[in-house]
Amino acid sequence: MIIMAILQTGIAILFAIIGSIWLRGKGIKMMSLWNAMSDKKKEKIDQKAFLRFNAFVILAAAAVNALSALFVFMGFSWGYLPGILAILLLVVLAVYATFAKTFRIKDEDGEPLTDDPTKRKKTLILIGVFIIVTMLPMGWLFFEGTRPIRADFAPSSVSFSGLYGISVPFDEITEVYLYDKSMNDIGAGIRRMGHGTPSNLRGRFDAGHLLVQNPDEGPTIRISRRTAGPLYISLRTSQATETLYRDIAASIR
Repeated sequence: MIIMAILQTGIAILFAIIGSIWLRGKGIKMMSLWNAMSDKKKEKIDQKAFLRFNAFVILAAAAVNALSALFVFMGFSWGYLPGILAILLLVVLAVYATFAKTFRIKDEDGEPLTDDPTKRKKTLILIGVFIIVTMLPMGWLFFEGTRPIRADFAPSSVSFSGLYGISVPFDEITEVYLYDKSMNDIGAGIRRMGHGTPSNLRGRFDAGHLLVQNPDEGPTIRISRRTAGPLYISLRTSQATETLYRDIAASIR
C-alpha cells in the first residue's frame, strides 16, 4: 500500500508539472493527440484553448492521485472519496468545456463555428441530470453510514441494523470479549468490502466484520463466531458499547 501511495505521489507531481506547462499555453508538442493530427485539422483548433482544457483534465488527475496517496499515508479507509472528487472534477471540466471558449474554431468545411444556445442548454441539462444521478446514491451511502448502529435482541439471536448490518445467532457465538482498546489500536487492516471513514468503519476488513462508529476510542467488542470470522463492534460512546457487551454476554449464558 505504501509503495502504491509513493507511486501515486510521483504521478501526481508529474501530472501537476505537465498541467502547469499546458495551462500557460505551452508544450503542445508534448501531446501525442496533437502530434497525430494532420496539418489541416490543426488549422481548425484553437491551440491555447485546447491546451487549457487538457491542462484542467491532467490537473484533475493529479489532484485525485495526490488525495489517494494522502489517505494511504494517513491510514484512512476513505477509498470512495477520491472517486467522488474525481467525478466532481470531471463535472467541472464538462461545465468548463460547455461555457468556456471551445477549442474547435472551424467546422469540417473550414467555416467558422457559430455558438448554438440550444445545444449549450441541452448540454447543461445533461450535466445536471448526471450530477443528480451520480450524487444521489453517494448521498444515500453517506447518510446510511452515519446512522447509529442499533442492536435488536430476539430469543435466539441479536441483529445489528444499519449499513452492513448483520444478524448473529447466539449458538454461533463462541466468545464475547471487551477490549479496552480502540479499533485503530487493534488494527482493522485493509477494507475488503464496506464503508470506511476516519470516524466510521463498516463491512468486511482484514480483521473481520466491523461495525465501528468510534475507531479512535475504546472499548471495542469482539464476537468470535463458529463458522465465520470475528465481529468487532464499537458504538459512539464507551457507555453504550459497555452496555451492549453486557447484554450480549448475558444472552449467551
